[in-house]
Amino acid sequence: MAGSGRCDGAAAQYGSDAIAGVINIVLKKVTPLSISSMYGQSASNALGRNHNDGKTYQFDASKGWDLSGKGFVNLAAQYLQRDATNRGGLDTRPLLFSSPPVRGTNETEADFQTRFAGLKATDDARAVTNGVSRNNMIVGNSLSKNFGSFLNTEYSLSENAKAYLSTGYTRKTGEAAGFTRLPFQTTQIDVTIYPTGFLPFINTTVNDISIIGGVKGKALGWNYDLSNTYGQNNLSFNIDRTINASYPVGTSPTSFYAGKLKFSQNTTNFDVNKRYDFKNALTSLNMAYGAEFRNDNYQIEAGEEGSYGNFGRRLGTAPNTTPTASGSQVFPGFNPKNALNKSRNNIGLYADYELEFGKLATLEVAGRFENFSDFGSNFSYKVAGKVKIASQLIVRGAIATGFRAPSLA
Repeated sequence: MAGSGRCDGAAAQYGSDAIAGVINIVLKKVTPLSISSMYGQSASNALGRNHNDGKTYQFDASKGWDLSGKGFVNLAAQYLQRDATNRGGLDTRPLLFSSPPVRGTNETEADFQTRFAGLKATDDARAVTNGVSRNNMIVGNSLSKNFGSFLNTEYSLSENAKAYLSTGYTRKTGEAAGFTRLPFQTTQIDVTIYPTGFLPFINTTVNDISIIGGVKGKALGWNYDLSNTYGQNNLSFNIDRTINASYPVGTSPTSFYAGKLKFSQNTTNFDVNKRYDFKNALTSLNMAYGAEFRNDNYQIEAGEEGSYGNFGRRLGTAPNTTPTASGSQVFPGFNPKNALNKSRNNIGLYADYELEFGKLATLEVAGRFENFSDFGSNFSYKVAGKVKIASQLIVRGAIATGFRAPSLA
């Protein structure tokens, strides 16, 4: 396509998503079997303690096959596991089982420190008896596991037509710790379930799917490409080793499904281009035209009721009671009031002309019209050119407009 190597004014050809430029990705075709692996581990003596963690394992494999000279199939896969790292120090909060003491109005600093030391010694002894460590935080990289696969294939239907398909799938899971809830944080904890407190975890699962298929070739002297591209990404949240403190004492579940975010996009494109060569001052003219229809969809899926609800538990004696925290600790789930399912359509048309005047000058003009179903239309254009002043001196310039379509989310 004309101008595909340039990034100035990319929005005029490729739409608002290409305002920063165009990246040409070259996919594997016929290749020999390739297998590789990698292992790594981090080591640190941060905070005066030795850490040997963060083990990382990676395995890759790919191979491409020739289809009797009429096409190819290439398949690749990867598995990557990165274990968690922890660079957290000891919990610096003064006490584990009761609220930190406050210095009295008539109490000297020395007396306060003496009282504090006694309380802390008692608390430390109780922590040891109950198997509670002040090393109760995880600060560092989360545990993640990632599996990905990709298929790329092409097949000649005739002398002037090829069918192609590229599809990929990736699944990534993660496990990240929050902040420790300690027994004195009474609105956030139920000591009948976690007598010594708890460290909640946010578990995420990301699924990424992409597929592009089409037919390209030549007809009536024009190069054409008709394609459809679909992509989806969804992110689900599961909260573990936690509670909803508003449940009646001793009844809260310890894990919750907190909901999901989902975005999908389907795009249909039809592009044509043709080059004319001349034997005068204008040595070539390249023309390109295209049309696009796109549909975007964004969803927020509510979590289970226990992940966001409040079940009425209060602390204290009426009428001076204090409500406990709603929802799963560390990450309350998405409420049905925030759940949604929204879509947008977009139609785009563009034209592009590139004129070459030998090796001395090039001029390019492009324009694109887009109409969005939810916020209106836009026209982007660009005029770009270059002139060779001397053998080692070329002057380039461009005037272009562009816009960024507001995210559907």
